[in-house]
Amino acid sequence: MKLKPDAIPTWDRNKDTLARWVEKVRQLADISPSIFKELGKVTLRRFTDSMEAWYYLIPPKDQQAMEYNWGTLKTAIANYWMNHS
Repeated sequence: MKLKPDAIPTWDRNKDTLARWVEKVRQLADISPSIFKELGKVTLRRFTDSMEAWYYLIPPKDQQAMEYNWGTLKTAIANYWMNHS
C-alpha cells in the first residue's frame, strides 16, 4: 500500500462540505493510477459516523464493486449523499 489512511481527509458530516471533501480526495487520486485504485479501499477507513453506518448497510457484493477504485466509490457516495433529497 502506497497511501496511508492518515493522508486521506475525514468528512465532517456537513453536507455543505462534502463536495470539498470529494475534491480533496480527487487531488490525491490524481497522483497516480495506483493511488486512484487504492483509494477505493483506503478511503473507507476514514469514514465516520453516518457515512460508516451507510457503508455497512450496503450488501457485501455491492461494497466490493464500490471499492474497485476511487471512481466507483465516488459515484456511490455522490448517488447517496449528493442526491436531490
